[in-house]
Amino acid sequence: MAKSPIGIVGLGPLQIAMARRLAGDGARVLVHDLRPEERKPLVSGRPRIEIAGSLADIGAECATVITTIDTLDGLMAAIFGTEDRTGFARELAPGSLIIEMSPGSPRHPPRLQGALGPHAIAVVDARVLTGGPDEALIGTLGIALGGYIDFVERAADLLAPLGRIERTGSLGSARTAAITTALMRARLQLAEREATTLAEAAGLSPAVIGVLRDAARGTAASLPMAETTRLLTDIHAGESLAAELGVTSAAEANSPSEGIRTLIRSELSKRGS
Repeated sequence: MAKSPIGIVGLGPLQIAMARRLAGDGARVLVHDLRPEERKPLVSGRPRIEIAGSLADIGAECATVITTIDTLDGLMAAIFGTEDRTGFARELAPGSLIIEMSPGSPRHPPRLQGALGPHAIAVVDARVLTGGPDEALIGTLGIALGGYIDFVERAADLLAPLGRIERTGSLGSARTAAITTALMRARLQLAEREATTLAEAAGLSPAVIGVLRDAARGTAASLPMAETTRLLTDIHAGESLAAELGVTSAAEANSPSEGIRTLIRSELSKRGS
């Protein structure tokens, strides 16, 4: 009997690239997004990738579903449905697996598992730590996976064509890893911006500043910023987690992050987002 397709719910450039990579590795991929314009790049010339007519079709046909939804309300609606639309979880067979890749609090995946566990549906949380669409196409993403070991190994086998898998621990730990990576990356970029401003004010030439920047990075390549539009969500989740754990005071958490937010909004503006 043929293997069931891999479901992907929530499409952006990264998810489209992931679908293409998985299909190129021989998997059947069934995708769905509530925004029709996001489906168009997949419609023509993409063998082994199909567009699902509804979320219910995803649940009925797939044993594994990858979800990436930017808001918690949107994620819950896709999984559990609304008054006018059936969520895909209602149609999933017992033993199915959800690989949850959305941004947000590390507390959400365990709650999701609590709601789905009685129906014998498993959840792992997964986040892309390094890379973007280009890396997804060639299978060099860095992906964190958190959850119960049997489910993590099942997800790791499925996601292996996409790149290197980092097993981060319990359910929710992949989101914590993504939050940590996002904060580190954003703070490094903010520090670089401030240092460059200082160097320019001190009279160093652009050429010299470029050499210093490359030396500080350890590479001539720019810092990757996978899924930039989700970075603010991760930073907010990081602040909430820090406050919950008592790691920093509210003032310490909010002050540097305002600079990071300004930097990210500037980057998004330059990219035309």
